[in-house]
Amino acid sequence: MRTALAAILLIVLLPAIMVANAATWATRTVLDESAFAGQVGAVLETPALEEAVARRATAAVIATLDRAPGRLVVVGQAILGFATTPTRAQIEAALEARIRAALSDPAVRAARDDAVTASHRFVIDAARGDGDLVAVEGSQVVLDLSPVVERAAAAVDDRLPRAGLASVAPADARIVLADVPTAETIGRAVDVMETLRLVVPLAILAILVLVVILAHRRTRALATAGVVIMLAGLASLAVAWFGQGAVGGISADPMVRQVARHVYGAFLSPLVFQSALIAAGGGLLAVVGWIALRRQGARHSANGRDTTPAWPTRADPG
Repeated sequence: MRTALAAILLIVLLPAIMVANAATWATRTVLDESAFAGQVGAVLETPALEEAVARRATAAVIATLDRAPGRLVVVGQAILGFATTPTRAQIEAALEARIRAALSDPAVRAARDDAVTASHRFVIDAARGDGDLVAVEGSQVVLDLSPVVERAAAAVDDRLPRAGLASVAPADARIVLADVPTAETIGRAVDVMETLRLVVPLAILAILVLVVILAHRRTRALATAGVVIMLAGLASLAVAWFGQGAVGGISADPMVRQVARHVYGAFLSPLVFQSALIAAGGGLLAVVGWIALRRQGARHSANGRDTTPAWPTRADPG
């Protein structure tokens, strides 16, 4: 009975270690607002993401200018410097290049960081209630990037706000972060992780103590626990490796998917390190236990083979 109970506890130990590992990693990375905002900001400054953001902002600027007949051409000639009447494609190309350069402006970066922080808080809060920049529209969670677009336009040329870009319609500058069920699921998972990161490590310690107490052969139990810990680390590595595909499906928006994959990739190193450390520690415990078992076996064998005293006794005739 005791052996069976110890075996059950060892089986429970594997997922418990994986959960504790994931919860600890998430708390230090994805769930930490400053760490998350800093990493997303760094990702958005990569060439591929800067191009995507500039393209999205340009589309919002063009949509706003198009609301007044002829205004797009006027901006092209007076602000963008075209000598003749420019085509729409020429205006878009010129605007996109200037907006991309303006993304490094401190005011634009501040607006971008505000949008990232608002997104993080909304999702962490399990999509409950609307924020200033993030809201639920039907079955989707949308982010309003109009402040970023407005500041980018002002950084390109201070005449652009007077041309109608002082206030960009949110409908022209919104992106879909996720669908509501996905956001709610993430929020609930966050609540569970924040609870488990405190409870599960204590449970793991209790399991190990109980296994040692219940086992008839404690050295073998510790060696087996080492194997289980090593397998938990290796399984965590596998989950971390394949998790990037799942993260990429968080949103239907290509830019959001791209950001999610890059951020997860950047945060992957701590998870890989933790998992590898767990696997190495478990492997070391298993090897030490195995060596101890071998030594115990050797001692028992020696005692069983040689029962003759090493010196004469009183019963000896000589």
